[in-house]
Amino acid sequence: MHNHYFSNQKKRSGLGFTLIEVMVVIAVIAILAALTYILYANVSNKARSQSLQTDLIKDGVLLERYHNTNNTYPDSVSDAGISTTSDPNYRFSYIPGTSTYCLGIEGYGVSYFLTDTIAKPTDGRCWGPNIAASNSHGCAVSAYQDIYCWGYNDTGQVGDGTTINSLEPKLVSTGGVLSGRVTDVDVGSHFTCAVAGGQAYCWGQNSTFGVLGNNSTATSLVPVPVSTSGVLAGKTVTDIAINSHACALASGQVYCWGPNNSGQLGNGTTSAYSRVPVATVGPLVGQTVTNVSVGSSYACAVAGGQAYCWGLDTNGQLGDGGSSYSSTPVAVNTSGVLNGQTVTAISAGTTHTCAVAGGKAYCWGQNPYGELGNGTTSDSSVPVAVTASGALNGKFVTDISAGGNHTCAIASGQVYCWGLNSYGQLGNNSVTNSSVPVAVSTSGLLSNKTVSSVSAGTSNTCALAANQAFCWGGNSLGQLGNNTTDTSYVPVQVLTGNDHP
Repeated sequence: MHNHYFSNQKKRSGLGFTLIEVMVVIAVIAILAALTYILYANVSNKARSQSLQTDLIKDGVLLERYHNTNNTYPDSVSDAGISTTSDPNYRFSYIPGTSTYCLGIEGYGVSYFLTDTIAKPTDGRCWGPNIAASNSHGCAVSAYQDIYCWGYNDTGQVGDGTTINSLEPKLVSTGGVLSGRVTDVDVGSHFTCAVAGGQAYCWGQNSTFGVLGNNSTATSLVPVPVSTSGVLAGKTVTDIAINSHACALASGQVYCWGPNNSGQLGNGTTSAYSRVPVATVGPLVGQTVTNVSVGSSYACAVAGGQAYCWGLDTNGQLGDGGSSYSSTPVAVNTSGVLNGQTVTAISAGTTHTCAVAGGKAYCWGQNPYGELGNGTTSDSSVPVAVTASGALNGKFVTDISAGGNHTCAIASGQVYCWGLNSYGQLGNNSVTNSSVPVAVSTSGLLSNKTVSSVSAGTSNTCALAANQAFCWGGNSLGQLGNNTTDTSYVPVQVLTGNDHP
């Protein structure tokens, strides 16, 4: 058998070549074809980039002309007369409240910004509007409304179709259902959810509890749509929040899915789980909900300037003064520091909750590391005021994020954090816990930058500033997105993403 095989290889074909020679020729042709394709792709990408820069220069002239005439920047590109481009997937995005515009091609990592009418390439992807950090991975929406994730990927939570960890951002798969423009993203420990085109999508680990919301228990390495055959039918989803379960804000109401052993779905039951969204009941019905946040086995929302929470309450995280779980939303206590206050933002952490009202920060729940920020380590089942006499003195708080055992807030455009700091998650170049707010270091990459979004994970924190993404703290799984696994006690920049040419 062995000798017969080799004797066949020596036989000549009709053209006078041996079979081995024919195979070699075919292999050479295949290699040349591959090299030609690579060369063509590189030339094509260069051409696209050059064409993009040409468009940028043209658009920069139009923006400058508008600015000089009106002494302000246009709210939209159409106002500035920008309507033609060389690429059908070209995107030109204005960042509200700034003089910044971001330019790029969908799925292609060329990014630019315009500031003070000067066109410059960025040193990283133009990110916005939000960023999300968990204990093991992170995600951010780009200014072109696509989505990138990085870090631990054991169950596909990065969403690129693999289970390979990534130390820098990877474009979430858009080859399937996720084809709309992404407007929001949040991350859990092993799964991720986003809003695109007014609908909710999730990916990563699924289980008996059905946290992906698609009425299945199958894990998915790419986005799958959350079921719209029930309570979400005809609804427009605007916000999503996840932790160990998920909730979405749609048409002013809250809908949740996943485990429900502590009543965290807010539908008046403690049934084991729901694999599809269910509507919350109780005082939120008939009100317009403006903000929702999900903690560990509980959730909170804001409606009519009032905070409501439901689910697990072993550490006072519901803020109603009790310690019993509730399967329907209950009003957070307003007889103390929140009396007469209008709540504008809320964030549920692992076992503590924080809110913003009147430009000040308030927290309640578990407090072993000072995560309530009031200068103590005593738990509180009702809201307490975060100390404003130190680093926050004279600052106006606009947003807040409660993490594992630490909290971070945006105040007057800067980030301040408090609580556990064993991995440098407070960002002040130390590992010392703090029961009062401390300023995140601005001596480096955050110098002279205005922060627009912040997310506290478990051992890490991430933020957006000047349309760039930054993270700090623990990084053993690459959750800082800077292509290392090195812990950082100060902000480091999240890289552009490995789809960048």
